[in-house]
Amino acid sequence: MNPSQPLVSIIIPNYNYARFLRDAVDSALAQTYAPVEVIVVDDGSSDGSRSVIRSYGGKVQEVLQANMGAPGARNAGIARAMGEFLVFLDADDALLPDAVESLLQGFRDFPDSGIVFGDTLKDPPAESASAAPAAAGHVFSRDEFLFRNFILMPTAMVRRRVIEKIGGFNAAFLQADDYDLWIRGATAFPVRHVERAVARVRRHEGSLSGDRVRQLTWETRVLASHQDGSLLARKALGRALHRLAYECRLARNAGLFRRSSLESGRYDPFYWKGWCYL
Repeated sequence: MNPSQPLVSIIIPNYNYARFLRDAVDSALAQTYAPVEVIVVDDGSSDGSRSVIRSYGGKVQEVLQANMGAPGARNAGIARAMGEFLVFLDADDALLPDAVESLLQGFRDFPDSGIVFGDTLKDPPAESASAAPAAAGHVFSRDEFLFRNFILMPTAMVRRRVIEKIGGFNAAFLQADDYDLWIRGATAFPVRHVERAVARVRRHEGSLSGDRVRQLTWETRVLASHQDGSLLARKALGRALHRLAYECRLARNAGLFRRSSLESGRYDPFYWKGWCYL
């Protein structure tokens, strides 16, 4: 294989998203860059997803398995993938046509990078939504990720050796497993940002990320797993618990609101907003 044109594996985990899956697969197949392999992992769907996958014939590689959750499906895709670079595209999202080329350019510009990520377009269409500062060459540290997840899943490209060094997705996190991967990846490799929209993220009823209480609950679990005794890690978890308490207040979840507020004060006792909630 031409080293200047490395193989890129686009892995699409799917669970009962037949209504969106074709858009995702078509966007992966329509990349301006080649060579690309597209791997669709169906995680035990009960809708018409597998018929959609079969309709592509040899254009995509299919992995069919019983339901294991998103991280298990992504790991199954990694096991099948042959590419030097990996992109993880959720079945309800879509890549822009030059996404792979744009992200690879980030690796060409900064060849020591382990992860490169871009921006998103919202669905319905809107202006590009930047998840991070655009300073060229800035390396996002593990400590920065403790306080904020800068990366949306379909905007990232991961070098294979990152996975080989830190392992794949943690199956214990049924949500926010990507956040955990970014934190671990940033500990071992430089993470950089490409100031360019590379994916369209669809917001719809039923999307996991749309439930803020659930999303933040999983994010606090991820941050709890990265506690290393440092004041910075404790502060990051305390702030995340405070954000969870805020969303619980809006959702009128009184029990979780109280528990999150108390835990926030325990980890970040000098945060004045937390004390206002208590």
